[in-house]
Amino acid sequence: FAKQPTPGASVLVAGLPGARYDDVQFVNPPNVRARLVFFFDGRTEYELNCRSTLAHRAQVNSACDEVIASMTRS
Repeated sequence: FAKQPTPGASVLVAGLPGARYDDVQFVNPPNVRARLVFFFDGRTEYELNCRSTLAHRAQVNSACDEVIASMTRS
């Protein structure tokens, strides 16, 4: 569970509206942070949860960016 609410930013993922939350800190496991991206197609919600420790945060965030950029609607 997240430690504290984090302000989200409005985003478009594959042309769908959504929200992105960066650097979300979790109580358990400790020292884990996440980038959470939610996007919506009508009543359907999609979630991308990119979690990492500090040691791997840059690498995971880069991979997360690639996934978001590659999303398309079929």
